[in-house]
Amino acid sequence: MARRGRRRTAVAVREPNGRAKRGSAADRAEDMRAVALEARARVFALAKETAAAMPETSVLGRLRATGEISARQYEAGALYREVVRAYDRMMMARGLPKAGDLERRPSFDGSDGADPDYRRAFDRAVRAFDECASALRTAAREDRLAPATVNAVAISDLSVPQFTPALRVGLNHLARALKVRG
Repeated sequence: MARRGRRRTAVAVREPNGRAKRGSAADRAEDMRAVALEARARVFALAKETAAAMPETSVLGRLRATGEISARQYEAGALYREVVRAYDRMMMARGLPKAGDLERRPSFDGSDGADPDYRRAFDRAVRAFDECASALRTAAREDRLAPATVNAVAISDLSVPQFTPALRVGLNHLARALKVRG
């Protein structure tokens, strides 16, 4: 005589209520990490050891993990990304006003930019951005593609393997401007 109901899956351990026992949170976290590492290795065409050593999953991180750029160049690229993000956060840009609403309006966060703390942070962000822009202009004298390549890789996260030498030149100039130790 056959049993009634649906068949149970073969599981080694069950909870007292009959459900299949799941692993602990640490086991699940380890499984998730293993799946992520396998995916990273597959997507970036890397060995598992190299994929595990990647500092981040960006193009810049992959270039560092594969040894195409140095640790100093990687650090310069990561710092440049932070400088650009800080600069973008400080810009109080709004869209154009609607027709008939031409009064002075506050920025997107409700301030008018007169707060002393905001002014100091704004000046710091602009100064850092200007130093980086100046370094990239200097790099352009050595390799005219360096600024565009650095922006493509560090900011837009685009892979441009044919311009790796230009990227190295740009990152070296940024490392000097941002005083990255190597």
